Amino acid sequence: MLPIITIARQYGSGGHEVGERLAEKLNVPLLDKQLIAMAAKKSGLSEEVFEKADEKAGNSLLYSMVMGNYTFGSRITGINDMPINDKLFILQSDIIKSAADKGPCVIIGRCGDYILREYDNVFRVFIHANKEARIKRILSKGLCDEKKVSDFITKRDKQRANYYNFYSNKRWDDLSNYHLTIDSSEFDIDEVAEIIITAIGKIKPPARSKPLHIQFEFTLPFIFFIFYPFRKRGVPFGASLFLWSYSFIPVRSLSRCRHPLCAHSRAAAGTRQILPHA
Repeated sequence: MLPIITIARQYGSGGHEVGERLAEKLNVPLLDKQLIAMAAKKSGLSEEVFEKADEKAGNSLLYSMVMGNYTFGSRITGINDMPINDKLFILQSDIIKSAADKGPCVIIGRCGDYILREYDNVFRVFIHANKEARIKRILSKGLCDEKKVSDFITKRDKQRANYYNFYSNKRWDDLSNYHLTIDSSEFDIDEVAEIIITAIGKIKPPARSKPLHIQFEFTLPFIFFIFYPFRKRGVPFGASLFLWSYSFIPVRSLSRCRHPLCAHSRAAAGTRQILPHA
């Protein structure tokens, strides 16, 4: 199965074009500037308002309150009073997660790799290029005056780095955040897309030990049978419980287990998950 591909990119490195080519070749949706229109539609605000705030750090740390299972408008009162940057980040996070839940897609920037950090099927890419190649690409598109282009690139990179660092609490340029980094100044757009597709085909799925799931019902006879040897030796009840719980090592509460078989059992009283030793 194809993964969700997230692309972080230096300004002028051709990240958008690479994303377009990947979406074309793999026949999957592309999410880039479309996220602004989708967020505007969802919130009822104009696209122009969100365009000015796109990939720029906000003025608060509200994102930390909503990065979990947050659904827009459902948990925080007065959300309409939030800074536009934070509101856009929350909306785009919901849209990105929703798209990822539907299947493979290509997501450009906007902390996509961090927003989907709990998803297994994500391939994270960082695209960079030397300054000369980036200047050439930007000038060819008429995006900036030749005299200002170098400073313009530096400013846009800082904006993207600050945005990522602010909302993820990680560093945008930390290569350990990504599966693959590519210098696009050494290849054309098609070649970069092909390199990514080839790398996706080579990556190995993460090795995971399969936990053994055992459910106990703590009936009175069962409790008596378990604790009787301790009580017979004069060990207090509380200490007996402590010793018994540590006789199953390692033990992890089902409330932290993400295994699908545990999803329906978290509320069951006296349930434990017995894990094999690593």
